[in-house]
Amino acid sequence: MQFSQIVDDLADRLNLTSTDSQTRLGREVNRYYRRLRTALGMADATTRAVAVSAAKVLGVATVTFSGVQKITRVYDDTSGTRRYLTEKHWDELREKNPGTNNPTEWATQSADDDTVTILLNVLAQDTDVLKADGFLTTTDLSGSQVPAFPEDFHDILIEGVLADEYRKRERLDLAKISKAEYEARLSDLRMWFAKSLNKANQQGELATTRSSFLGGGSGGGSAPSGGTSYIQTGLVTFDRDPDAPFAVTASSAVVPNLDADKLDGLDSTAFIRANGSTPLTANWDAGSFEIRAETLESDIATGTAPLTVASTTVVTNLNADKVDGKDLGTSSDTQVIFNDGGTTLSGSSGLAFNNGTGELIVNGAIHGSKSAGDALVQLTVATVQDWTIGADFSDSSRLKIAPALSVGSGDLVIIAATGIEQLKFAATQSASSNANTLDDYEEGTWTPVISGSGGTAGQAYTTQAGLYVKVGQLVHATFNVELSTEGTITGNAQISGLPFAAHATYGGISAISWASLATNWVIIFAEVLSNASLASLVGAPAAAGSSYTNLAAADITDTTILRGTIIYRAAA
Repeated sequence: MQFSQIVDDLADRLNLTSTDSQTRLGREVNRYYRRLRTALGMADATTRAVAVSAAKVLGVATVTFSGVQKITRVYDDTSGTRRYLTEKHWDELREKNPGTNNPTEWATQSADDDTVTILLNVLAQDTDVLKADGFLTTTDLSGSQVPAFPEDFHDILIEGVLADEYRKRERLDLAKISKAEYEARLSDLRMWFAKSLNKANQQGELATTRSSFLGGGSGGGSAPSGGTSYIQTGLVTFDRDPDAPFAVTASSAVVPNLDADKLDGLDSTAFIRANGSTPLTANWDAGSFEIRAETLESDIATGTAPLTVASTTVVTNLNADKVDGKDLGTSSDTQVIFNDGGTTLSGSSGLAFNNGTGELIVNGAIHGSKSAGDALVQLTVATVQDWTIGADFSDSSRLKIAPALSVGSGDLVIIAATGIEQLKFAATQSASSNANTLDDYEEGTWTPVISGSGGTAGQAYTTQAGLYVKVGQLVHATFNVELSTEGTITGNAQISGLPFAAHATYGGISAISWASLATNWVIIFAEVLSNASLASLVGAPAAAGSSYTNLAAADITDTTILRGTIIYRAAA
């Protein structure tokens, strides 16, 4: 039974339902559990039953289980049916030569704080999982934990607690019955421990390690087979020629200190030593593999190439002393042009290229200096024609002319890759303080809202659309809004949601059209206030003559329509 089941059983028998009562019963169960451990000679710490599993290792007769300190039984259920192995003493099992069938016997070989290694009566022929039941030390029982003795004796804890509870309630007749049952069942449990092959395990008396079988002597006598290790101090001689003296199953482990006379039938003279003391006796073909070294040196005489390369691929980071026999060590060699500016062109013919097209291709920048009034780059053509500077038209590669571009008496034409003439500004404006600089152009949409200076809620629209064009700081914002539900509007009526905040000094004012207002108006304006992204609605009502006033929330209806274009100056 689990700890929680024991407590629930006690609560049902005693008709206790409160959480405090069950907590108290749990403490009493653990108190009696500690008494039992002391009476039975078990370890001081509380133990609980656990179920663990571990996979067999091919060719090995031992299996190590983790998360357990003592194992009571081992079984195999890989076939779908639980088959229990018979427990033996370790000394008895190790004397047997291990077989190669399914394991039928086991013995504890070693144990520590949380692992137990068992010895099987076979060398594993597969990696199937074995399972085991055992015990693990804990502080106190709780939750689903199980006492560390057979379930048939779990009622001892129940009878012990019942005896105390009945005595507290002065039900001495019931207390006497439970006490007698507790004593009788405790005697039965002591007898079970005395008969069990696990007595030493249960009482913590089993040594935690087993000494390995140690071979020895001066001869090559037989040694036990299986997974048990042993040390051979004498000379082992094999006489099986031409057969192999011994066989090793597949293993990647290195045998330390093994000094062999030959490797794959070859002695040491057939191998190159790492210290370079063994020279090659023939050409060495490394095939498709690399040869790596800090320095490669050739001592071939002049007249024979020290290195032959069949590939035309450029060798990255190769620093050669000469190129086609030309010494490039200093910029004094006049047969080449250096990119560090150290070469001065001489002669009257200038720089000429003949690659079939007459083009000069520069991957990088062209830098130069000139006298005042002279052109840095000058093109002379026989007839008037366009001067085209080509560039990659992608966003990541642009043609930049700085600090200024003067077109003289001609036209500046910008042609995109598609043939469409366009001038593109960056998505994010870089504002300029120069009054004569155009620093932004943008087109887009905005969402106009009929709102109130005191708050807006619950509106619905039949139409709600807005477009804008921004050139520099000047914004043209058109809009068309038609309400289907007025909702709640308080304060003065406004149009909010303008795409840009207005200038700090003043935004601007524009006349708009309207329909379905609650009041008759002669004219209505949208006035954009400074530093705001909204426009107040002001106008002249029919009854007030030429005086202007703000439109109030009461002027708006469920079907109000407002249309127009608001022109104002933005903050940037």
